[in-house]
Amino acid sequence: GRLLFRFDLGPNIRAGAHYTQFMVFDFDGNGRAEISVKTAPGSRVLRPVREEEESGSDICPPGDYEYINGQRMRWHYITLPQKAVACGVSHTDNYVCSREDYREHMALVFMDWKNMEEVRRGEWPSTLEECFGIPPEKEYPLSRKDALWLADYFIHQYAPSRSERNMLWDFCGFVYTGPEFLTMFYGDGREAETIDFPFPRIDDGLRWGDYAMERIEPCNRVDRFLSGVAYLDGEHPSLIVCRGYYTRTCIAAYDFKGGRHRERFIVDSGFVPMKNPFCDHPHSGRGSDPVYGALAGQGNHSLSTADIDGDGFQEIIYGAAVIDHDGSLKYSSFGKLPDKREAKLGHGDAIHVAKIDPDRPGYEIFHVFEGGEEAPYGYALCDAETGEVLWGKYVQELKKTYNNADIYVAEYETDEEAAEYLSRGSKDFSVLIDPEELERMAADDEVKKKNLNLLDESLGKLSEMKEELKETGREDEVVTLGVNIGKDGQVSYFAELEKSGERTKEFVDKMLEDKKEANAEKADKVQDKYNFEHSKRATVSANSVEELLEQIKNFNWDNVKEETSIPMPGKNFDFTV
Repeated sequence: GRLLFRFDLGPNIRAGAHYTQFMVFDFDGNGRAEISVKTAPGSRVLRPVREEEESGSDICPPGDYEYINGQRMRWHYITLPQKAVACGVSHTDNYVCSREDYREHMALVFMDWKNMEEVRRGEWPSTLEECFGIPPEKEYPLSRKDALWLADYFIHQYAPSRSERNMLWDFCGFVYTGPEFLTMFYGDGREAETIDFPFPRIDDGLRWGDYAMERIEPCNRVDRFLSGVAYLDGEHPSLIVCRGYYTRTCIAAYDFKGGRHRERFIVDSGFVPMKNPFCDHPHSGRGSDPVYGALAGQGNHSLSTADIDGDGFQEIIYGAAVIDHDGSLKYSSFGKLPDKREAKLGHGDAIHVAKIDPDRPGYEIFHVFEGGEEAPYGYALCDAETGEVLWGKYVQELKKTYNNADIYVAEYETDEEAAEYLSRGSKDFSVLIDPEELERMAADDEVKKKNLNLLDESLGKLSEMKEELKETGREDEVVTLGVNIGKDGQVSYFAELEKSGERTKEFVDKMLEDKKEANAEKADKVQDKYNFEHSKRATVSANSVEELLEQIKNFNWDNVKEETSIPMPGKNFDFTV
């Protein structure tokens, strides 16, 4: 429990998983781990006092030390790069904005509008009034008075008109100016080296798309960071430092040797061009770089590293794109929307790189995408080396077409496994599709047409069967009806059945009797007393709807053991992808 050291990154580093990663790894191969983290003016470390360090420019003001468990410890600031010192940067700087600061900041941005490169190139509107859709009134360059007027109009009128959640008059506590650094610490807390962060923010997110969507979010897309470790040369670990994944995407790789960062490569998609930074949809666009522009908007909330092509060197899996070990773009994945438009697979929250399919060589990547109707897939399993989608291609299209059915891509060998999938459904029907058959549907239009016809016919028959069940009096026993499309288009049918047990009926009758005799308070207590269930559950399967109907009609509950369950909060929570 002895304290070795403590980091205080200071007020100019935003706290949170999206913004502050730290890599702990033996980067220089000396058998001891180092720690890499983003820093800023005011970042410091508390560590035991050494005699040779009793004086020095990095030490905090005299007396700024602590005794912890009898150990004398002192705060040490990081070393500011010379360029920052020359610009007057100090550790007393505080760049956290107030509400008044933000209003002033926007006025300064507006005063400089005509000097914006995008405005000068004719890519953005020449006036802010045109950006906001109001008649032009001001002369440019703007005076301070006019700039403040437009800042107030933007904050109090334009932004709320886009979304009621845009309460920018209350925007404060963020950092959108000031230098940013990258510091490597040794394992005992001593600073090894501090360098400029490889990708400065440039602005508060204006060029990154933070003002373009209906939900205006300064300091959002611009402040998304990722880090990792990769064996890019197959032998030594390299530090991976990244900024951005919704639009512009930047990746830097460093080797750390002799106490110094050594740049291996820099990758930058460039900003995604916009016609109006205050009203656009930059997530779907490509970056301005002719090569790495395809990388923009493909990243996730995490990255992975793996040797996906078997050449002995690890690659960087950046969501739906991959950077090769030499810094080149290995691929960036695109697909087709249902209307045949090309679209990037895009940003996703979750990604898993592993040997998922044992029957295939190499690695696979499982993605869960966030783009909704603007993304080709909701989720997909891809070949890691090529990015090829193995399955998932038609799942979103099927879900839109058959919106009364829960659709799953899964293999099963027993009725019990099928029942597990069926029990997750919350809609009228459940559909199970074999992964190999889905691949065949993706590759062959004839197979797709045949299976879709089978699905139409099957769901139609199941709908008719539900009507027939009403006449048998067993309709209430059917929880879910399902159809499985297996290998080579083989079709089978399932029904999940449930029946309340006799003891449940007894408890219900008893509860109703108590409610009549007791006051409301007592009745509530009685209900709590009997708040558990006794029921019987079963799954039946058949090769035709007619056979399934007969099995349901003639099902004998006497051969099924009654189960007891206690309802818990969240019992009916349903999660389907």
